[in-house]
Amino acid sequence: MSRRSVLAAACLCALGWAAPAARAAPTWLAAQTLSNPADPLLGSDEPVTMGADGDIAAAWVQSGAIVVAVRPVGASSFSWETVSTPGDDVYLPNVTVSAAGGVAAVWLDNTLHQYEIAVRPPGGTFSAPVQAGSFGAGAPQSTSVAIDDAGDVLVGETQQVGSSFEAAYAWQPAGGTLAVTSLSEPAAEEAYAPVVAMDGAGDAILAWETSKGGAGGKHAIEAIARAAGGAFGAPQTLVNSSEYAFALATAMGSAGQAAVAWEYGNGASQDRIQASSSAARADLLSVPQTISSAGAQGEYPAIAVGGNGEVVAAWEQYGAANVEDAASAPAGGGFAPSVEVSAGGSVGDPQVAMDGAGDALIAWGAAPAGVQRMDAVVRSASGALGLEVTLSAPDEEVNFITANVPAVTVGMDRAGDAIAGWGRKSDHTLQARIYDTGEPAPAPNGPAPANPANPAPILAAAPVLVAHCVAPSLKGLTGAAAKRRLLAAHCALGKLSVARRYRHAKRLVVAAQGIRAGTVLAAGTHVTVTLGPPPRRHKKRHR
Repeated sequence: MSRRSVLAAACLCALGWAAPAARAAPTWLAAQTLSNPADPLLGSDEPVTMGADGDIAAAWVQSGAIVVAVRPVGASSFSWETVSTPGDDVYLPNVTVSAAGGVAAVWLDNTLHQYEIAVRPPGGTFSAPVQAGSFGAGAPQSTSVAIDDAGDVLVGETQQVGSSFEAAYAWQPAGGTLAVTSLSEPAAEEAYAPVVAMDGAGDAILAWETSKGGAGGKHAIEAIARAAGGAFGAPQTLVNSSEYAFALATAMGSAGQAAVAWEYGNGASQDRIQASSSAARADLLSVPQTISSAGAQGEYPAIAVGGNGEVVAAWEQYGAANVEDAASAPAGGGFAPSVEVSAGGSVGDPQVAMDGAGDALIAWGAAPAGVQRMDAVVRSASGALGLEVTLSAPDEEVNFITANVPAVTVGMDRAGDAIAGWGRKSDHTLQARIYDTGEPAPAPNGPAPANPANPAPILAAAPVLVAHCVAPSLKGLTGAAAKRRLLAAHCALGKLSVARRYRHAKRLVVAAQGIRAGTVLAAGTHVTVTLGPPPRRHKKRHR
């Protein structure tokens, strides 16, 4: 029985209650404020996450200090601790939680130009700040941290050596001494923004971007992996080309499957999203696959791995209408064609998290009426999408993305409970909403538990809404691709017509559709499609 299940059972017994035979449908709980007004340093400097067994942690900058709030599973409230050194200029916190309840926080100390970490053992308090490597005068734009169930901590770092930058990582074994290891050669390449992920056993992945040969040289994405209990191996080059490769995201499944996603382009045409994953623990990452569609700019990728080994990647598709797209791949397999998960109006990078069964939560910033808000959609392990849900209040304007900091952060436990957090623009408080399935967490690495009242639970807003077709955007797709996208959205392809003058053309794409994209309909609704020649391509300015 998991730690969360034991705590839940103990609470019920103490109150003299019997465990319920059936549970309510999954639901989003009301929003709650986790912080006092935070410092508006970077617009959204407030990560929120959830551990595999249901513990929650959040961090923010308040009155010039890093504050971390923790709510252990079974608790009804958060406890706060200031973890940074008083008087230091600190920013960009990040936080992570293990299934065992251990918490690690990392941030940048601009007074001493160094990374700092603090670790909280399960049920304990945070350690004093530990210096975790210097970054020099070139301040990094992000922080990345992971912790396993034993309490080992991994931090990805960008360090300055002379006038060059190198990628490095800091490793602190539980109860041991922190050590910093360089990953690149400053004299031969510029390396940036390493990102990390780790499972409960200690399997780890670390990826970074490099520019080999200076200006005009090759750009690469490289990664190193660590099997639980072992050491990091040799770097694996995922991309090595004259194009740009950046905006990395990493994830690690509970059984050691790793995944990496990134954005790439040449500055002249539209950027695309690529991804790579491993089939099993300690396997090499696969040959990269381009997963975003052509003809629009793919930006800000996020990636997650479920307990079943399935990978889900999400990104913003920037074009005539900004939308959030996603693609999934089975363990060790290739990605299916991408599907649209938003109704348009997205403005921020999406975030994605997964549970033990392969259900996923995708959340992002949206501004369909010019006011920033937080939206989310939930996807079952079977691939069914729920309705798009607005998490923020109707009159609440949320923090917009700045300096590549996500406007929203998410976390999910093995049983499907989840959390989404964002900053409220008016008072800079950290807001959060919890998605509650009513289920206890399963045993480590096990499948999600069955619910007698809902034997095949679909992760969605309450009430559970899966019998709907949300008409996707089909413009520019071939007839076959349009049919696949409609089926993925629980719709069907209706009458397909072609103007007489185009009937003998060799390549036709969707020029018009009978139902406007984003319209909510009954599942199985037929959408008529008109085919025509592909539109002429016009170069779009890279933002």
